[in-house]
Amino acid sequence: MNLAGTIAIGTLLVVAVTMLISALQTYQLTAQTRLLTEATRATNKINTASVALNINSTMHDLGRLLIKHPELYPYIYGGRPIPEAGPLRTRVLTTAEMFLDFISMTLDQSPLLANETAEVWQHYFRDLVAGSCVLQQWWRENREWYETPVRNLLDPVVFPNGLEPGKRAGEAGAG
Repeated sequence: MNLAGTIAIGTLLVVAVTMLISALQTYQLTAQTRLLTEATRATNKINTASVALNINSTMHDLGRLLIKHPELYPYIYGGRPIPEAGPLRTRVLTTAEMFLDFISMTLDQSPLLANETAEVWQHYFRDLVAGSCVLQQWWRENREWYETPVRNLLDPVVFPNGLEPGKRAGEAGAG
């Protein structure tokens, strides 16, 4: 065999080895990508569970507040109007703010929940606000404090005929 033939065979061997190494690297990269995808799915499930736990824990905290102060329950769930004055008025308004903040927090985190779970919470929030004079009043007076997703959910409940143009939610004539 002459020098040119030896060089050609050597070149073919180098190319074959290079292709084999590239194939092995591609296989390893595919395996790593598969593992990364599985790890990402597991992390997403953990995040979803963590968000759901946080939401449920906050809801239980609000429930415990109502158990500790049963006089507040009819104002949140019973449709009783806000007291005119006194310490009870302050507790009722503070509780209303806590519930509206909970709604806001839940809606902020709802993209991390399963669609059905997020929809169930939204249904619950609409029903809760629809049946509570206190939550409706708080919303009328303070809706500017909340983000668009909360407004999109609660405005149709509190203002079924829409907000009066040029009026803030808490001004006379709105709603």
